[in-house]
Amino acid sequence: MKRLIKKLMAAAMVTVMSTSMLTGCAGKKTEDASTLAKTKEMTEAAGNSVDISKEEILKIFIPGDRPAAFDKVIAEAEARMKDTVNVKLDVVFVPWSDLQTKVTQTLNSGEKCDIIFDAPWNGMNTNVSTGYYEPMEDLLAKYGQNILKTTPNEMFEANKFAGKIYGIPLGVLQKPAGAYLVRKDIREALGIPEIKSYQDLEKMMYAVKEKYPNMIPFLPQNAAGNDRSAAMMRLYFENPNQIERTEAFGTSHVLYFKNNDGKVYNLFEEMDSDIWSYIENARKLYNDGIIYRDMLAVTDIATEAKKGNVAISVKGDIGVDAATQTALKSVNANYEFETVDFYSTGLGAYTSDFKQWNFVCIPKVSKNKERAMMFLDWVRADQANYDLLAYGFKGETFDAPDEDSYSFIGTDYTWFPYAWIWNPTQDRVSSDLNEKDKATYQYFSDASNFIPSKLLGFTFNAEKVTNEIAQFNSIEAKYYPLIINGITDPQQEWDKFKAEASDVVKTIQTEYQAQIDTFLAQ
Repeated sequence: MKRLIKKLMAAAMVTVMSTSMLTGCAGKKTEDASTLAKTKEMTEAAGNSVDISKEEILKIFIPGDRPAAFDKVIAEAEARMKDTVNVKLDVVFVPWSDLQTKVTQTLNSGEKCDIIFDAPWNGMNTNVSTGYYEPMEDLLAKYGQNILKTTPNEMFEANKFAGKIYGIPLGVLQKPAGAYLVRKDIREALGIPEIKSYQDLEKMMYAVKEKYPNMIPFLPQNAAGNDRSAAMMRLYFENPNQIERTEAFGTSHVLYFKNNDGKVYNLFEEMDSDIWSYIENARKLYNDGIIYRDMLAVTDIATEAKKGNVAISVKGDIGVDAATQTALKSVNANYEFETVDFYSTGLGAYTSDFKQWNFVCIPKVSKNKERAMMFLDWVRADQANYDLLAYGFKGETFDAPDEDSYSFIGTDYTWFPYAWIWNPTQDRVSSDLNEKDKATYQYFSDASNFIPSKLLGFTFNAEKVTNEIAQFNSIEAKYYPLIINGITDPQQEWDKFKAEASDVVKTIQTEYQAQIDTFLAQ
């Protein structure tokens, strides 16, 4: 089924995107184990070769926590690459709470770095416009043939920056998705039926507060993910005006799109009534003791939820992965997570620009650009290579019931291909997903379900307003996370926020709209 979905996805992308683009091909999983032959064939076909006689060290920065079995996995990968890429991998895991700071510091300082994770919500547009990243067209043509085979061309076309490829898009879904992470065992113990609306969810929050006084009823995301805050999380599902955040401010909606009309809106000028109602509701939840009082001190809400003392939290994907479920059950075997969403999974229910939200980039300062691309390509040259870095050792850290699915064994290796190797051809779906979550996953994987955005192919160039964006980010950090999580009086704090930031936001909005107008005119 999933193989069929991938083929349909590639075909659908051709339909919805410009007919001048090359037809994408998701391809099939490669079974040939002769990676050396493939690499030689690839480089010879491109008229290029790299001297691999000298071993090089690739320094890689990705977000998250280092799994217990990671070093063993890397040692195996290095052994497999010895005759084809000949590199050692120095992989640095950066805590999510420090990610933007660490990426910026690394790029600013010129620190040795060959591969780095970045994203528009993490400041990637600014990093591109500042000139920190190497354009990838030539590298992909010479050393990235398997990357091109496993990533539909349309995905590259929709995720260019200033008309060039500055990062390999990491993703499978055609639109960002999210869900509420709910303790199923508590819901059932409270006698609450399956949650089918936000109002049902809120009833559970208050029931938890009453019956489980030592438990956190609701833990939304703090400044590390404003789109999954108490207020803005609701835009995933309750969004009649099709409001979408722009590329200017990461996960902030201060500048936003709506109704697919090609206009940039400004919350300081036009406060959306739905957004304001969600903000006011968040304030009520905080005042009523539903939202965790010290939520801003929580650097990783997923880790907190796994401890077993959170009834409802949020997540930025679909379903409950096996590692998260296993971690919770290690606290108590009777504990169980489920995810709750309120998507209208009908044809044309949502607009999409088909952009991905995670990328892996090669900095200009890297002295091993060719070898870095060769490593990223090696991962995709064979399904076994991908499985090794995505899931670890078959039979030891994961099982593969069939060619499309996986399940983790224990907790020594966790799921993080989204940070460096994720692609729509080799990705496996967790066998732990229930039927509802699988259906949602399939819906978001099929591009034909979505209305193409008027801004399909447009990327904001932040070069002219880099200073203004930096200024806004500094101001926003003082106000926005507090407002959208109900921690402070919304009107008073919004007035302060507006007084400090409205001028710089207007400057950025004007530049953004000018670029869009030029794009649409062409």
